[in-house]
Formats: sequence, structure tokens, C-alpha cells
Amino acid sequence: MVFFEKNAINFLSFKDRARRELLSCLDACPGTKALVWDDYLIGPFSLVAEYSVLQEHQVSRMFTLEKSEFPTNLDFTSMVFLVRSELKVIKKLAKFIKK
Repeated sequence: MVFFEKNAINFLSFKDRARRELLSCLDACPGTKALVWDDYLIGPFSLVAEYSVLQEHQVSRMFTLEKSEFPTNLDFTSMVFLVRSELKVIKKLAKFIKK
């Protein structure tokens, strides 16, 4: 336990850095945004930035690869895909886009 007390890890710094990087990427896309999520990533990303924070950075809609249809009402400027780099996920992404 002594080892842990002297070498504590500050997990908040990881969260803050991840939040800054995510928001920086979102801000690099002009206008309103729709996010398309790999279902597996929704939970971990919700620990980094809540929906209200995403809305402050012009995220207007969110979809999942598994349960959503490609939107027919394109009331956003940019579509941002947040997915893992796994073949099965990329196949789902291709299927989502083809719809």
C-alpha cells in the first residue's frame, strides 16, 4: 500500500486530455455535426464528454452503427464517425453508409 500512496495515478489528467482531444477534433469540423458511434465506444466516451458538452461543440445528432439507419434528414453539416479499427466494425460502417 505504501507503493500506491507514493505513486498515485491521476486519472483525471487522462480524462481531461481525452476530452480536449475529442473536442479539438470536433471543432475542426465546420458547422453542425452528427456523430456515428461504434456501439462499443459509447460507454467509454460518455465518461470523457457528456452529451451536453458535445452539444456545446455543435453536435446536433447521434447515431449508432448497429441500431440506426442512415439519416434521410441531413440537418447537419458534417458527419463524424467514431469507430474502432477492427475489420468487423469497418464492415458495419460500410453497410451503414451504403444504406
